[in-house]
Amino acid sequence: MKLKELFSLFIFSGTAFLFFISGARTGSTLVVPPWTHTYGFHKVTEYQLRLMSAFKTGFLDPEAVFCTGLKSDCDSGSTDDDDDIAIFGINRYDNTVIYSTESGRVKVVGKDSDTVKFSEPADLTGDDCGNLFVADTGNNRIVHLRLTDGDLVFMRELKTFDGLELDSPRSIDYSGGLLFIADTGNDRIVVTSPDGKTESILMPGTDGSRLESPISVSVVSESDDWVYYRDPFVAVADSSGKRLWKIELDNGRTTVVRYCNISGRNGAFNAIDTDYYSNIYITDRSSCCIYKFDRNLNHIITLGKGMEGGVDFDEARDISINRRFGQVVVLGGKGLRYFWVGTDLLHFNASGLCYDNKAGKCSVDISFLITEHSVVDIFLEDMNGEERLYFARDFLLPGGQFDKRIEVGGLDPVTIENYRPRLVAVAKPTYSSTDYIAITRKSSRLKPTFR
Repeated sequence: MKLKELFSLFIFSGTAFLFFISGARTGSTLVVPPWTHTYGFHKVTEYQLRLMSAFKTGFLDPEAVFCTGLKSDCDSGSTDDDDDIAIFGINRYDNTVIYSTESGRVKVVGKDSDTVKFSEPADLTGDDCGNLFVADTGNNRIVHLRLTDGDLVFMRELKTFDGLELDSPRSIDYSGGLLFIADTGNDRIVVTSPDGKTESILMPGTDGSRLESPISVSVVSESDDWVYYRDPFVAVADSSGKRLWKIELDNGRTTVVRYCNISGRNGAFNAIDTDYYSNIYITDRSSCCIYKFDRNLNHIITLGKGMEGGVDFDEARDISINRRFGQVVVLGGKGLRYFWVGTDLLHFNASGLCYDNKAGKCSVDISFLITEHSVVDIFLEDMNGEERLYFARDFLLPGGQFDKRIEVGGLDPVTIENYRPRLVAVAKPTYSSTDYIAITRKSSRLKPTFR
């Protein structure tokens, strides 16, 4: 980690922006970075952005954000500092892209004097070699830029794909070497190579309904570098944000979740991204929250004001995740915040501690909600806080509800009763935050039974 790189490459498109941030910390599903990794810089405010841009721009109707690690040499795949990330974003107010070099010099793309001009840019994506793709909604096109020697350089525009034209494309994702474009006006997802060769068209339907005006897309591909499950799929929000689709790319199977079944609020699904374990995060701008689902579209937790996740957001307009290290950037209406993926154990309960004399085994009922894939220890603790009997050690659990009766051999019944035991669970995330976070939950004292 280098201090000079902390905020050193900043791109805010339409205004699009990009800057380096290193490291992270705190303690729940999303955690604030530790001071030693960010020197206290885990958010960008309106004033800070204006100061960084020499008062040339601010958060002017910010629309989207994208983060990635940048390779120092794409041929060798090396990086100068592997936990530094570049962050790109979109402001729609003045339809420009601004960015600064590592020296801090601010540059702008999209002004009247520039060759590239945007109209209502809505989303952007890219890769770790500096390629940036902008969904230029008002111009019915995708714009390909490339960061070259500190400058964003226009490469090409994509408007037609084997004779098919885009109509108000609202979202885009780059995965497995392909672009996935939410072709909003045509009710479809266009899958194409970066040079415009069409690979496929996705127009799914289920239970008599079909994809309608897709507004956000995120993709997990089998060939992506940083994915745990090699089950490719596309996550899409459509129908004015009232539905979330999962489209499996291997077999075309679809799963749909409706907003009304997840939230009683007067809001909508907005922007989507996925983490290393293919968990799906989707923002709700008007409700200022983020919904987290597992890869099977089971709702895990809602993050936001008054929710269990313990994090407040300003509108939560967009979210972007660097899968390798679990680095998360959330864009609000007047600022940008930086997190790590953490974990949490909620609704922890233990009961029915029992010792089976014949089998020589101890068992207990345990239930909790875990909000992220985590390494978990479960054990009995005595009255002095000493660990006495492990039911699980270094066990990787996926996010979701856990309800089981677990058993293990060891300890005699007299010893168990004399310990006045209680059950303890400790969960640690598997990302960068693993050295900084350990969530511990303890039951009340358990009175064992014997049989």
